[in-house]
Amino acid sequence: MSVDLLVAQPSNAPGDLAAMLSHKRDLDVHWVASIGDAHAALKMRHFSAFLLDLDLSESGCIELLESIDAHPTLPQVVALGSSERMDIGFRLAQLGVRAVVRKPIEPHRLALALDGVLSEPPNLRRLVRASVGLVGVRVMEDSIRAEMVAEALARSHGSRRGAASMLRISRQLLQHIMRSDAGLSSR
Repeated sequence: MSVDLLVAQPSNAPGDLAAMLSHKRDLDVHWVASIGDAHAALKMRHFSAFLLDLDLSESGCIELLESIDAHPTLPQVVALGSSERMDIGFRLAQLGVRAVVRKPIEPHRLALALDGVLSEPPNLRRLVRASVGLVGVRVMEDSIRAEMVAEALARSHGSRRGAASMLRISRQLLQHIMRSDAGLSSR
């Protein structure tokens, strides 16, 4: 199965990344050279993964990541950069960046990062533990369930069968969850 990959990198960047990615036959790579083009591409279609080069503009990359939170589907994001500023790394993590690959890019590190974000779920343990005392269990459950259902429906283009399959639940249970969530939101 081919993975749709969006790569946002300045047009004047060395061609090393293109050479590295050309060897992976399971990737359908779409290249853009600006934050605006990346934003447009993410609005047009769903990408499984997104390589975002921070050399485009650190502040522009942060703004892009903040804005894609409202998109119906979210890609797994890997940032490429040489910045060692702790505030940028922390902000990237808050915005869902799953991995950072430092420049100069080493092919095996890039491959490990891409494989990891596409095959392993994020570790939610610390986030959940940090929420204790700040949010109730029911609110947390409802929030997680609502986000997972919305993402699965968006990725499956509204197919309840496809969404249920992604969520590894029955279609009937998905319909029950959707009815329950609709009842909660109408109160």
